[in-house]
Amino acid sequence: MNITEQKDRIFIGEIIIYNKDGSFRTEKFSGIIENCGEEYPIVEHDKGFSMGDILDPDEIEFISIEDDEEKSVLIASDHLYRVQV
Repeated sequence: MNITEQKDRIFIGEIIIYNKDGSFRTEKFSGIIENCGEEYPIVEHDKGFSMGDILDPDEIEFISIEDDEEKSVLIASDHLYRVQV
């Protein structure tokens, strides 16, 4: 996940999503940090949405939900850590 722009609680960026077959794709997304400062919903621009919890300043839980071509729902969860570039 790469946040490319943020204004107040609203942010946009790109995320690399790895597919079941080992390939990957990049999707743009938009999101907002909720007023409580602990959760964030994300809308992916192509398909699907994500949400998660901010666990500490350098760690978030990331939950992605989307429909695939076979009309089944895919759910994935992971913890992401801040990396300085």
